[in-house]
Amino acid sequence: MKRRPHERKQALIEYLAARGFVSVAEICERFGVSEMTARRDLAWLKEAGLLDRVAGGATPTDRTYFRFPIKARSAQFAEEKARIGAKAAEYFADGDHVLIDGGSTTAEVARALRDKVGSVVTNALNVASFLVPNERMEVHLLGGQLSRASLCFSD
Repeated sequence: MKRRPHERKQALIEYLAARGFVSVAEICERFGVSEMTARRDLAWLKEAGLLDRVAGGATPTDRTYFRFPIKARSAQFAEEKARIGAKAAEYFADGDHVLIDGGSTTAEVARALRDKVGSVVTNALNVASFLVPNERMEVHLLGGQLSRASLCFSD
């Protein structure tokens, strides 16, 4: 399927963020474009600060990663994030109060608190949703405008 240039660039950024590296050859094959078009897309995205060029392809920048929807970020390094969440939850004693910021790794911390007693303050819808089944955990959600990509509330 032929995509418009802006749609192709967005899809390329999403693909890059999910994979961590993309080669020029992969871009040509995946998006059905010439090598010159792939290189022009990479140059444009580099100029926009959304990727770093490396030999034969590109890697995402931090800016790329955080523009990527939380659902996709959650899938990247999922096992590692679950281990980090479980380890962090070990430091939470029953009755503790904690602030959990938004993010895919911090959501795993919330998931690991499923059997704890205490309270959590968060600005993240996904963090709060992991805590809903635990009736012994108070959940305080900070307000603001919801970012649908990050599922966080902010001013």
